[in-house]
Formats: sequence, C-alpha cells, structure tokens
Amino acid sequence: MYELSRQLQIIRTGTPAVQQVLEQLRPASGDAELDGLLLHAKELFLSRKEKERGLALDKLWDGFTRLKTIDVQGNKKQSANVLLGNIKNEAFREVTSNEMLALTDVGNDFMIRHHETGTHSAPGSI
Repeated sequence: MYELSRQLQIIRTGTPAVQQVLEQLRPASGDAELDGLLLHAKELFLSRKEKERGLALDKLWDGFTRLKTIDVQGNKKQSANVLLGNIKNEAFREVTSNEMLALTDVGNDFMIRHHETGTHSAPGSI
C-alpha cells in the first residue's frame, strides 16, 4: 500500500482496487467546488499521515453534502430528490436513495461532520 518514489519519499498507494478507482477519478460534475472537494479528498487519502487521511473522509462528506444541495439551493431534501430523479432505472434509484439515507445517518451518528455529545467517534479519529 506504500511505494518509495524516485525522490525517496514514501507514497501511499492503497490497494490495487483503490489505485484503479483513484487513477480514474476525474470529477467533472459541472460544480467546481464539488470537483475540488473530491480531488482534495483524493489527495488527503493518499497521504502517509493518518490524520490527513481522516480529513479525507471529512472532504468526502463535504462533497456528499454539496452534491445534495446543487439542484435546489436551500432545500437539501428536495435537491436530493431532484438528483435521484436523474436515475431512470427505478430499482437502482431506490437503492441509491436508501444508500444516501444510510450515508446521511452515518454522518449524523458518528463524528464525521457533527460533533454533538450524542455522536460516536469515527473510525480513525482521535
């Protein structure tokens, strides 16, 4: 999961499956801030520093939140429904909706984006 660069720096590469996904990651959502968040998350994920890798999860959550607000500003739920409406296959749309709700619950229940007293520490956090 690590390589030594020609400049003798340790580079985190991740598993072969992760490497393949990250090599293909070229966000082109049409929203520069969302694309920037995804690229920043990628950069942080590849860091050899554990704390920076934890920040990658924050940036992914920021991107997920932004994605849910692009279509209808000021109404995240309605905007997420518009986003889901772009999925023509009803079964896939339902699965994606359920996954988005599950991710939202994870973000709310763990200290990824929220740090209320009733939340749990996120994996890899201090």
